[in-house]
Amino acid sequence: MMKRVITTVLLAAAAASVQAETQVQACYEKAETAQQKAVCLKSELKLVEKAYNDVVERVTVKAKSLDRNKKKKAAMQALTRANKDFNTYVKSECKWYAVSRGIVARSSNVELSCRINMLRVRTSNLEYQYLNDDN
Repeated sequence: MMKRVITTVLLAAAAASVQAETQVQACYEKAETAQQKAVCLKSELKLVEKAYNDVVERVTVKAKSLDRNKKKKAAMQALTRANKDFNTYVKSECKWYAVSRGIVARSSNVELSCRINMLRVRTSNLEYQYLNDDN
């Protein structure tokens, strides 16, 4: 019974995620101005941040387990520091990227796009390095 409940919840979450991604794609297809694209980028960023936070949470569970097994706090401390450093890097890099483009009106969109791309890369890296059973 518990497996069925968990499976149902996971399927519902996956369906909601696909629907949200479809809505974002439709938003981009309709967007004609920088302001309209900004709305789409903000929606996409929310989805990407949700996926990123989910992966970080799962990696955190693994780090805590590793610390418990080794009776140290090294894994969690390193992960916390890496996440903090990553967030600082993304903020600085995306700001630099937007400023270097010299397009003031669209710099916000450039920053959003940069952030989305950076989070996607980090999410994929964390999944591959720490959540992949082959590693």
